[in-house]
Amino acid sequence: MLKVARRAPLTSSKLSSVSNGILFCEKVNHRFKRMTGTRQASGLSNCIAMITDNIEGAVRAHVDDVEQSIVAIQRYSPSKVVFEGVWLSAEGCLKIQKMFPGIKIYVHIHSNIPFLAAESSSFLSILQYKDIGVEIIWNCEHAFNAMKSIINSHYLPNIYACKALSKVKTDDQFLDVACHGSMRLLKNQVIQAMAAINYANTIGKTLRFHVNMGRSEGGDDVKSSLKALFMMNKKHSLVEAKWLDHSHFIKSLTLMDIGLQVSMSETFNIVAADFVTAGVPMVVSPEIEWAFPGCFADCRSSASIERTMSYVLNTETVGINRLMLEHYSNEAKKKWHEFSQA
Repeated sequence: MLKVARRAPLTSSKLSSVSNGILFCEKVNHRFKRMTGTRQASGLSNCIAMITDNIEGAVRAHVDDVEQSIVAIQRYSPSKVVFEGVWLSAEGCLKIQKMFPGIKIYVHIHSNIPFLAAESSSFLSILQYKDIGVEIIWNCEHAFNAMKSIINSHYLPNIYACKALSKVKTDDQFLDVACHGSMRLLKNQVIQAMAAINYANTIGKTLRFHVNMGRSEGGDDVKSSLKALFMMNKKHSLVEAKWLDHSHFIKSLTLMDIGLQVSMSETFNIVAADFVTAGVPMVVSPEIEWAFPGCFADCRSSASIERTMSYVLNTETVGINRLMLEHYSNEAKKKWHEFSQA
């Protein structure tokens, strides 16, 4: 059964604007729901929602396979169909092309090259897409520049509707550090935890290092390493945070002192954007291209992360990050609008 993403009821004017617009087909993430115990509310899903909510003539459908995608296409009559992530086979694309010869098909990739390189099936799929005229949308400029001469590509950044909440954490004997997201080697949680432990020791506080343990994508060794690290430092705590829906997650972040997302590879990083909405200072890697450079740290260096933690906790950077994120999103809206009108 087709599951259309929940949103405000479609009015007659909205229905007319959807026709010949863009349909985003998002595969139902049963694995995410099973691993996290939540409904579909992954970072990817939230990013797609923000794009469709901000682009006129764009709708989103949750689908399980090519047959449900066909039902969605028949319902909305779009001129463009965007498949979220590398999941639809070339055979599925060919079937859609045959049934709807006037529709242009795109695959929207939310991973940078290092993540894709760890999944050989992704590159094989991209090769097959190229052979049948399916084009790629990258949300990462680095990936776009690397691939633009190899396959027909578009660079369309993420949109993020930034709110303006305030951090409510009071100064106490604890240093609460948020380092949320899936457990993956390239997310670099272990070095960030080391930096947080060292910084907490320097300022004489007890660290509570908040992470999501429920979703591991090749990160079981990372989990084990984090647990061993905190067993060696029993003064400090590794806090296993539950997966929450987006609004409740952002509210939980207001109870943090600082957020860390010093990963080795990124595209947009919605958790970092959530830090900005929650009014929390953050340390990130230069991979997060929309962020204020004063928040950048070397992902290889615990000392670099510690220094940047000290800087952002003693300097006003949240407002700067909010302005930079808003500018980034406004430019992204323009690009998506141009794409929708082309």
